[in-house]
This record gives sequence, C-alpha cells and structure tokens, in this order.
Amino acid sequence: MMNRKFWLTFLLRVGGFGLLLATFAIFLPVDMMANIHRWLGVGEFPHGPITVYLARSTSALYAMHGAVMLLVSIDVIKYFRFVQLLGWLHAIFGIVIFFTGLLAPLPWYWVATEGPPVVGVGVLLLVLARKPIEQSDKTTKK
Repeated sequence: MMNRKFWLTFLLRVGGFGLLLATFAIFLPVDMMANIHRWLGVGEFPHGPITVYLARSTSALYAMHGAVMLLVSIDVIKYFRFVQLLGWLHAIFGIVIFFTGLLAPLPWYWVATEGPPVVGVGVLLLVLARKPIEQSDKTTKK
C-alpha cells in the first residue's frame, strides 16, 4: 500500500502541473479567447479592457498557484501545515466557484467540472494531511 507522503506529493504535483497549463492562456490573442469563449457555449466574448485583464490575470493566478503547489510537493513533511492550509483553501474556493458559476449562470458542464473537482482535491489533501506524517509513513508499507 502506498503511503500518505507519496499520495500528497502525487496530488500536489498533478494539480500543480495542471494549473501551470493556465500559463498558455495568459498569452492567448484576444481573438482566440473570443473563439474559445464561443466554442464553450457561453456567448460572445465581451471585448472590453477589463474582460481581457481579468482573463489574463486569472490565468496568471492559476499558474502561480500551480507553482506554489509544485514547490510544496518537494517536501510535504517540511510544508505539512501549508499542505493543510491548501486543503482548506481548495475546499472553500471550490464551493465559492461552484456557487459563482451557478449564479453567473454558466453552463452546467462548467459548474460541474470546476468547483466540485477543486473541493475534491481539498478534501483529499485534508484526509491525507489529517495528522502529521511520521517516520513510519516515510517508507512504503507492504
């Protein structure tokens, strides 16, 4: 059976790399943003300065968060309390963006595939970090 340290590291790295993919969106041409917006079925892209700013800055924040997750994954024992904080932040943020998506209103597939997975990652982090990782957890148990 794999240990908690392995799964915390794995989850943080998968999440971190996934979030780093948002880096590409920072540099998308506005016309490409508009095409993706239309393709997603959320209507015409509002071509205002604030919309472009929010799209790029949100992507940058997602990428920055991914970098933090990768850094923490290097030593989950050293950053254990921060891993717990990330778990709580993910759970709360996932709930917030779920209801934000409902109130927007975004299409059901958007709401279902953004907030709930973020909550799931938060809950998994909290379950895996429910107690400090001790020396016996550092090796794979058979």
